[in-house]
Amino acid sequence: MSLANAHALDDVTIVIVTYNSAHCLPRQGELLRACPHVIVVDNGSRDGSPEAARRHLPQARVLALSHNLGFGAANNRGLAQVRTPLALLLNPDCEMSAEAVCTLVEVARRWPEAAIVAPQLVEAHGAPEVNYRFALTDWPARGPGAEGECCVGFICGAAMLWRMERFKGVGGFDERFFLYYEDDDLCLRLRQAGRPMLIAPQVRARHRSRGSVRGRQPWRAEYLRGYHHAQSKLIFASIHQDQAHACRLRRALLLGTTATLPLRLLLPKPGLVARMWGRWRGAWAWHGLPARPAAASRPPVGELSSVTTMPFSAALKDMPAAPAAATPAPAGATPEESATFVRWAEPPLGRGSLCIAVLTLNEARRIENCLRSAAFADQVVVVDSGSSDETCAMAERLGAQVVHQPDWRGFGPQRNHQLAACQAEYIFFLDADEEIGPDLRAELQAIVASGEDAVWEVQWAQVAYGRALTLMKSTGGVVRLFKTASLLRYEGAVHEHAVTRPGLPQRRLRAKLLHHSRETVRGSLEKLTQYAMLGAAKRAQQGKQGGVLRGMGSALAVFLRLYVLRRGFLCGGEGFLYCYMVAQECFFRYAALKYDADSLTDRVRR
Repeated sequence: MSLANAHALDDVTIVIVTYNSAHCLPRQGELLRACPHVIVVDNGSRDGSPEAARRHLPQARVLALSHNLGFGAANNRGLAQVRTPLALLLNPDCEMSAEAVCTLVEVARRWPEAAIVAPQLVEAHGAPEVNYRFALTDWPARGPGAEGECCVGFICGAAMLWRMERFKGVGGFDERFFLYYEDDDLCLRLRQAGRPMLIAPQVRARHRSRGSVRGRQPWRAEYLRGYHHAQSKLIFASIHQDQAHACRLRRALLLGTTATLPLRLLLPKPGLVARMWGRWRGAWAWHGLPARPAAASRPPVGELSSVTTMPFSAALKDMPAAPAAATPAPAGATPEESATFVRWAEPPLGRGSLCIAVLTLNEARRIENCLRSAAFADQVVVVDSGSSDETCAMAERLGAQVVHQPDWRGFGPQRNHQLAACQAEYIFFLDADEEIGPDLRAELQAIVASGEDAVWEVQWAQVAYGRALTLMKSTGGVVRLFKTASLLRYEGAVHEHAVTRPGLPQRRLRAKLLHHSRETVRGSLEKLTQYAMLGAAKRAQQGKQGGVLRGMGSALAVFLRLYVLRRGFLCGGEGFLYCYMVAQECFFRYAALKYDADSLTDRVRR
């Protein structure tokens, strides 16, 4: 691939929404292998689409939703993660090569005022499809006929390249449309805002129409297509014409379908019959314009096992072209890391929303209890560091948004990936070996409802080797809760620290956080090795000196402080072992600082 094409692909993120579309992804993997930025949003598939996406598009960020939110809503979730100036919305049954994507990007660069640039869709055998026209309210479709690049009034949502900054004040898809007409509505709003839309007929995309969904019940799929087509048609009429017109249209749909359905039963085509029945049911079930989804109206979440979706699926009302301000990245940050520190001007999940962010690496044994305790949040983000067990699959089944970041650079950079994925007003950082109890949950909800801007630390209730160390005095607090806009970034590979806006008050949460710090001796030794080596690397960067005597002094001081002053001796053998392991970590940290000085690195993993 040429250097120019590589630069073009750096400017665009491919967003693919899947629903039982695993059969489409091998071909997409072949075509989009050269595209570095890909987001796959899965709408609760039951055919393994998220796993297929990770297998065939290893560079992709996969957002696995717990159930089908609809085409527009799922695209909004993907668009909320885009950090490039352009985003290509591509149906899984719509095939474009990387070269075609580059050509489309070049067209967008020639026409910087265009909000959308789209290719010409062609059928499987090469005939052009009707994927552009003028608005339905102005002029019926006449078929594809453009001979060159030109402005149009409508572009089909199967393949469209968005210039993100041109959607400010217009927003993304209206989530009242579950399926169909969301692209009509969007294009009409763009036209009313004076944002041009462009067709580039020299760029071709092969569209295997209705090939993106497979399942064991094809009749049901056709029924649902008919149902949602009728519903969305009436919603569109209500929004862009008037309620009286929508009511007349409903009567016409009911009468026409009632008259035609018996004839279809006489000459049956099962798929068409199912679709017509769905259309009748959709028209019959329509009782007026639904309310626009809002964060405040989202259903509460109880136990993860009994819900169908997590509330992080809130609508993106206005998609900002750029944040209110960019927070400076730390020295030496890569371009990818620098992008982490850009914040939204307004939280997409709305005021009074909470994100709980979890770091994982091979946590299949503990992740379920952790995520169940976090189920009350508006968004749950899991940043995984390359697990080889069932951690990611379990997190997705439990409704979390999983972000894959296997390139381990330390705890601080991984925290920054959590911050980048957060769409809520507040963020609480939770480790996989921690659980939020009822008292802490209630306290967090009260703070989020208050709107206070501060930094909150929480104390641990330690559990070690199967025993709650209730008689041992707390070892101090860890800072975990912030207003997202006030948290600038994290720094440090181990015992990372938060960098916030200056002048924020410090608060302490009354309830404690349950912490299963050390469950087994083997796990403790693995943790000891990682933390000792990372701590040594951190002190080497600070110019500190190590050695055996310095390590023994530090270890003895820590052991006496924990075991005697903080009453670890009251907790039996488990208390002694806990204090001893922490002290050993201190000793080996300074030993490694001297004897492993030439090989220290901040990329140590367990």
